[in-house]
Amino acid sequence: MNVPDYIQSENKHENVEIQRLLFPVISERSDDPGLEHDTPPALRLPPDLVEAIFLHCFRNGTLSTSFPPKKRTATSLQLGQICRSWRNVALCIPHIWASLSVDFDLMPSDNACDLLETWFSRSGERIPLSITGSSISDRPDLMLTIFNYAHRWKYLNLSIPLSSLKPFAGQTSHDLFQTLETVVLRFTSSTPVGQIPIFAGAPRLRTLLLPAAVNECHIPPDISYRDLPVFQWHQITHFVSGHGFTPVETLDFFTKCHNLVDCSIVISCKAGRYDQQTFGPTLATRMELKSLRKLQIRTWVEPGGLFPNLALPALVDLELSGPTYFFAGPLVRMIKESQCSLERFCLRDVITWPAEITQCLREMPNLLELELSSPEEETIKEYLDDDALLQLTDSGLSPGGLLLPQLEVVKFGHTLYSGSSLLVDMFHSRWDLAREGGSAKQSMRLRRVELEFPTRFNPITGKAAERLAYMEAQGLEVSTTISRTSPLSELDV
Repeated sequence: MNVPDYIQSENKHENVEIQRLLFPVISERSDDPGLEHDTPPALRLPPDLVEAIFLHCFRNGTLSTSFPPKKRTATSLQLGQICRSWRNVALCIPHIWASLSVDFDLMPSDNACDLLETWFSRSGERIPLSITGSSISDRPDLMLTIFNYAHRWKYLNLSIPLSSLKPFAGQTSHDLFQTLETVVLRFTSSTPVGQIPIFAGAPRLRTLLLPAAVNECHIPPDISYRDLPVFQWHQITHFVSGHGFTPVETLDFFTKCHNLVDCSIVISCKAGRYDQQTFGPTLATRMELKSLRKLQIRTWVEPGGLFPNLALPALVDLELSGPTYFFAGPLVRMIKESQCSLERFCLRDVITWPAEITQCLREMPNLLELELSSPEEETIKEYLDDDALLQLTDSGLSPGGLLLPQLEVVKFGHTLYSGSSLLVDMFHSRWDLAREGGSAKQSMRLRRVELEFPTRFNPITGKAAERLAYMEAQGLEVSTTISRTSPLSELDV
C-alpha cells in the first residue's frame, strides 16, 4: 500500500523522525524470532503508513478534536494511547495538533493555560490553527493564551460575550491575523462594546458567521447590527447572521458588503410589529452585488421595499421566509432588471396567494428546485390552487405555457387536503418525461419530491397514493415528513 504523495512531500522530515522513534522497538522484535509472532499489529506497520493513518483520520474531518473530552476524547490523544511508540509518533506530527475544540467549563482552573500551551506547542510553529471555544466569558487568562497564537489562526469559532472582543480591537498589523480565513462568533450577552474595528489586520478573512447563541430558555441575546463591532465588510464573501437587522440597517449592510457571494440575514422590527418599520425611500440607483449567488432572508418585514434597491445579476439561489406577507411585484422587477437566472427558489412561512406565486415562477424558466412551505395554519392550497397546478403540469392545457420546464426537485410543505390528484398529475407528467431517453423533452427530469404534512393524516390517498407509490418504486425519490412548529404565532397583526 502506497502512502499518498501529499503526505510524503509535506512531511519528509517527520517520516525520518517517526522511523527513529519506532526503529528500536521494531528492531528488538525482529532480532528475536521468538517474539516476532507476539509483535502487536500497531508495530508491524511501516512508520510512513502509521503517519498516513494519523493524518487520514484528521483530513477526513470525522474524528473528534475536543479537549477536554465530553463524549469523546480528542483523536490525537486516542491515537497516542495505543502504545508508547504510537504516542511518540503522534507527538512528532504537528498537523494532528493544529485543530482544537475546547469547552472551558470542563478545563481545570489551576493549569488550564499550561494545558493549552502544551497542546499548541505540539502543533509546531507555522501550521495554521483551527480553534473552537465555548464558555470563555469568565476566563480572560485563557482568552489571552489563545490570542497569543492569533498570528496562526485560520479558523476561529468562539462563544463569547460582546465585551470579550475588546482585546481584538485596534489590531491592524497585517502580521497578526495573516492566516485567518473564517470567523464564527456566538455572542452570549448583548452588552455593546461600541463600533470598534476588529480583525482589521486579517487580509484573508472572507467568511464571517454570527449565529445567534441561545440561553437555557432558548432565547437569543438582543443584539442588533449597530451593536456589532466594525468588521472589514468589504472583504467578506460568505456571511451568516442570526441577529436581526432593521430594514435601514439591512440596506447599510449591503452597501458595505459589495463582494458577497453567499449571504443569510434576519430582518426584524425592534417594535415587534411587522408594519412599523420600512426600508424607506427607494435609492436613486440599485446597489449592484455582482458576485452574490445565494441569498437567504428571514424577515418580519414585508420584503417588497428591499428588492427595488438591489441588482443581483449572479443570483441563482433565493430563499425567503417569514413570518410576514409576500407580494411578487418588487421581486419580479428585480429579477428582470438584474437579468439573473434562478436555479433554486424557496418561499417558507409567508402569507401570500397563488397569483403571486405564479407571477414569480414565470420569471424563473431555468429553476431546478422549488420549495414552498405555507404557515401551518394555512395549507399549500393557498400557495398553489388548481390553476397554478395545471400551469405546472405538462398537459398542453396551460394557456400561458408550462411553468418551470427544467424543474428537478419539488419540496412542498403542508400539502393541500383537496386537489391531491392534480398534484400527483403534475409529478407524473414531469417524471414520465424524465424516463423518455432521446426525447425532445429530455431536459424535463423530475427526480425528487419531498412532501411535508401538517398532521399525521396523509392527504394523498386512493389512486393518487397508488400512482405516487408506483413512481417511487420506479425510481422517483419520494420523502414524506410531519411538519415542524410554525412561527406564524410570532407575527403580531
